[in-house]
Amino acid sequence: MQITLKDIAKKTGVSVTAVSKVLNNRYIRIGKNKRDEIEKSAKELGYTPNIIALGLFSKATKSVGIILPEINTLFYPEISYYIEIQLAKNGYQTIICSSEDNANYEKKHIENLLARQVDALIVIPEKTNKNYEVFKSICSKHIPIVFVDRYFGQDLPSYVVTDNYLSVRNGVSKILNGKIANIFYVGGKNRTYVLDERINGLKDEAKENGFQLGNENIYFTDFGRENIYNTCLTIFKRGISNSLIFLESNRIVMGLLDAAYQFNFSIPDDIQIIGFDVFNPNLVTAQDFKVLKKITKPFPVIKQPIKKIADTAATYILEQLSGKNKETIHTKLLAEVIMGENNSFVL
Repeated sequence: MQITLKDIAKKTGVSVTAVSKVLNNRYIRIGKNKRDEIEKSAKELGYTPNIIALGLFSKATKSVGIILPEINTLFYPEISYYIEIQLAKNGYQTIICSSEDNANYEKKHIENLLARQVDALIVIPEKTNKNYEVFKSICSKHIPIVFVDRYFGQDLPSYVVTDNYLSVRNGVSKILNGKIANIFYVGGKNRTYVLDERINGLKDEAKENGFQLGNENIYFTDFGRENIYNTCLTIFKRGISNSLIFLESNRIVMGLLDAAYQFNFSIPDDIQIIGFDVFNPNLVTAQDFKVLKKITKPFPVIKQPIKKIADTAATYILEQLSGKNKETIHTKLLAEVIMGENNSFVL
């Protein structure tokens, strides 16, 4: 049975209004002994406040909606994990939704979260940005909102993202040398603004070092190990010994290793690779262990500052909610380049 304010009022012999004001720390002329009695009775009866009712009164529900494009990778759940910790420390609960990178699902989640009267939104937007007008409308209503990881070049909403362009340039500049004969880019067919920033960073850094990254050196594929394998086979058939392959995501690595196994290429002896984020090998079969051995030394990675992105976004939302910061922010954070000798992945 749900214990109500009325139950506490009956037990303590005061009005429901008096109980409400005491339990919500609002001003009321009441003696200390009676105040203590009300608080003790609430605890003994197991009273829990009605969050929705409190929200109607205070116009704040102490909740924040988080929308992710997917939850079946390590990257997005890790961001939401750090955001949730930061918000929880400040008394906020989170409601996490997955848009499945679909504009219609994203819009539906936004509508549902706002109907629940969440105090703010933290969104990793779906790739097409079809809901931009929805987000503009949210900003016009002064509901705190921030994009994380992805943005689309517009001023609204606020965003906290990796500086993909400079991070790529920093990473690639550390490994380009006289031994590199050619450069290739492998990424997913589904493009976003930030992923194209990675291509532009690679193109500009390659050009500065005397390489031309033409369309024939850029390969887009559907994510999926077999698709990546076939794409990398096509690249390897060109005879690319001493080449650098830039991987848009280290989700590509296992498919690339399958192709390297077929050609008996080893990494980094025959081919050098660098990719975004830590490589987590998908080891299911005995063959997976064989192809993994094609990595003879740890390779460099561009590690996004996941915790810093999450903490910055959460802090911004908290400042918005407290009234400390009403400005729009556009924050780009540099990724950390972890060279092979410092890579924690050991074969």
